[in-house]
Amino acid sequence: MIFLQIYPIVQMSEFLYPNTCVCEQDMDRRTALDMQQHSRAITFGKILRIHGSADTTIPVEDAHSFHNTISNSELFVLEGADHNYKCV
Repeated sequence: MIFLQIYPIVQMSEFLYPNTCVCEQDMDRRTALDMQQHSRAITFGKILRIHGSADTTIPVEDAHSFHNTISNSELFVLEGADHNYKCV
């Protein structure tokens, strides 16, 4: 059995309601987060990160950085896949 700790990086309920838009203020708040700090706060569970090698939205180097920060994590890079996991 695998237990995962879900760490609330942001108040996701503000973002994920159907048929709503994400405004500029939401994006500013999201991009201002210290993701390394939040990654270190993940203290238990096993993390599998899947990332596309051709992702131009979030560089694959970020995936490697988070993988090195989060203990007990695995990283799988999909060669040629973009941010939506489509081959380019």
